[in-house]
Amino acid sequence: MPPSVIGTTAITARALVELRDFGGIDNRASSAAPFSLSPDGKWISLILRRADADADSYCHGVLLLSADGMRPPRLLDVGGDYISMTGDSHGIANMPNGGAAVVTPAWAPDGRSLLYIRRDKGVSQAWTVGLDGAPARQVSHMATDVREVRWAGDGRHILVTTRPGVRDEEIAIEREGRRGFHYDARFWPLAESKPKPVAPIPTLVQSISLNSGTIETAEEENEEQGKPESFALKPQNAILYAKSVAGGRAWTIKTDPSRYTGPAGLHVSADGVDYRCPDAICAQRVAGLWPGVLSTTYCPGIEDRRLCPQ
Repeated sequence: MPPSVIGTTAITARALVELRDFGGIDNRASSAAPFSLSPDGKWISLILRRADADADSYCHGVLLLSADGMRPPRLLDVGGDYISMTGDSHGIANMPNGGAAVVTPAWAPDGRSLLYIRRDKGVSQAWTVGLDGAPARQVSHMATDVREVRWAGDGRHILVTTRPGVRDEEIAIEREGRRGFHYDARFWPLAESKPKPVAPIPTLVQSISLNSGTIETAEEENEEQGKPESFALKPQNAILYAKSVAGGRAWTIKTDPSRYTGPAGLHVSADGVDYRCPDAICAQRVAGLWPGVLSTTYCPGIEDRRLCPQ
């Protein structure tokens, strides 16, 4: 072991709690990559976080690393609150589970700046920061949380997804609480002492101009015309989701939504045909989906070894 990594400092509970970390609590269970590679392959970006026991909070930073390890790391932005992972479960929308959400910076098409989600004052918004040392800036000002962000093909617009219906439901619940709640299926006592919004709640995709801040509802996009590709292609209630460069999509959906830890079927869509992985092959839990690994299982007896057509 190199002498530089040998120390005499005792490992304490506080030291373990305050270890620097990135990604999710279990990256195998998410199709979101915990870091991203620049278009030229020279840089790696990620959101670094570290617990602050004294403040009972977290420190966050957008970290830039050289892929060859020959240049020192750089923090491009520092700040923001903890973003908790949420999901629809038991018929309830936006259920928090306490684990850290996977927030991955997205590279601009020209590789000169990054787009990411940062949470301040209780709301998650889209932010950008350049590699030139200029301060980071907030580019969305939504009334409700920004859940996903993505660059448009022209590099001058971004796509953001929100669920305004969640906030509308929460306002209605607050109003209901003034006269008393009816204890029903909307409650999840392990998380909160009041009802939660009921799923499903639609996702809204909007386009934002980085120059003017103009917001538009995203229509069908055409990449050949330089417009962004909508990630509204993600199926409703999908747990894991991945899209290949060639345009194929893969996702998992629970076969029995009433079972929290029940099985989730694997589905693939490629060349306009939808396929489902047979139970004999995909009976176990699918831990993760990554772009490019979309056709590793097949139906016995089918010569082209693709997934079973639905």
